Amino acid sequence: MASSQLPYELILEILSRVPSQSLARFRCVCKPWCDLIHDSSFSKLRVFRAIERGDDVVNLLVHKNILVSKKQLFKNKVQTTHNIIDSKGNYISFGDGAGLFRKSLIYYVEGTSFDFGFEVENPFSKSFSSIGSNIAGSCNGIVCLVRDNVVCLWNPCTAEYKIANFNEDIYLHMFILGFGYDASKDDYKIVWIYNSGKYECKVNIYSLKDATWSTMSKVPYEIQNKLHEPGIFLNGGLHWIAKSKVSCYEIVICFNVEENVFREIPKPDCVDERAHIILGILGRQLCMLSKYFGTDIEIWVMKDYGQNDSWTKLFAIDETIMGYAKNSYPSFDEQYPTPLCFANNDEVLLRDDRGLLLYGSEKKSAKNVKIHGIGDGFYHCAVVTHVPSLVSLHSGTYMGTDHEDERKVNKRMFKGPDK
Repeated sequence: MASSQLPYELILEILSRVPSQSLARFRCVCKPWCDLIHDSSFSKLRVFRAIERGDDVVNLLVHKNILVSKKQLFKNKVQTTHNIIDSKGNYISFGDGAGLFRKSLIYYVEGTSFDFGFEVENPFSKSFSSIGSNIAGSCNGIVCLVRDNVVCLWNPCTAEYKIANFNEDIYLHMFILGFGYDASKDDYKIVWIYNSGKYECKVNIYSLKDATWSTMSKVPYEIQNKLHEPGIFLNGGLHWIAKSKVSCYEIVICFNVEENVFREIPKPDCVDERAHIILGILGRQLCMLSKYFGTDIEIWVMKDYGQNDSWTKLFAIDETIMGYAKNSYPSFDEQYPTPLCFANNDEVLLRDDRGLLLYGSEKKSAKNVKIHGIGDGFYHCAVVTHVPSLVSLHSGTYMGTDHEDERKVNKRMFKGPDK
């Protein structure tokens, strides 16, 4: 039966449930399908369908800043007047003053086995910086990268990207970052925070839609972000661990990106107020890892978001199973595992500074996950979950194109927030 004979509503329902990889090919079927797939309302419908089905995120983005030696830099390289260009055409700049230079690599890991990662082109690969780039977060299939005073929104599935260049030296990599979506205004927002004093911080919010800044000063929280992880975006809010004058212990706070307000989310009643906590998302639910001296590592999820009595303990992990010393306590240089997503059967994928771990609650066992193609060492890596989508940024710029007009950077100059 020809597609023209099917009701539009039926075509919409069918395509909204098709995997992103197949949908990308279906754009070539006919022009009406292509127009539908690129429509922003259709992209939102697909995100809603995924949430409705309870799909868990099993794809990962691994962002890695590596050091390149001077010998490696000049081997098989072409030197221009101002920059060094490698054999792939990527610029690398002089950086650390000791013959070392930084370059950012991004790998995509698909499936539930997490055994292979392939490198994808970094939108910043045509630029250069001695500090590399960082991931500020991911939502609706859009990834937010930052480098110096430059922000890049990027869809790895479509290779579309959009760059905003601040005309002030803000150096976003030095701050606590968050990236979220304001559904009420169909707007992506970037949040960067710095602790301005004891139990006090300053918050800056940038609207990608309006290209405007707003600032909140003397917010009564001190964000705890020793591991430089981006804020956890869920249910319209960015979540962090913080401390306040009211409580010198770690608490959970949420910044609503629609209303630009903070609120506290109570911890489970059974969790010691002195416990060290880490946030994540499991099965599209807010997840908390808690650990205090003499206790097991506990994994909790909030079944009904915002309801304190809905906190449910999934399981407790003996820290020795994870390879930690008994009764060890998290220190500045020690990263306890961060929950990433559910994997096969009863397994949960976690990460720490040694790499990825799969923990099985039934067998009460953990095993290291080796991702071929990425290399060892996760201490300086950012790992975020990614929901594949075809959401468009309407920028007209794509990675890997040979068309000069599409290679031009889509820059929007604007005044940054007051320092």
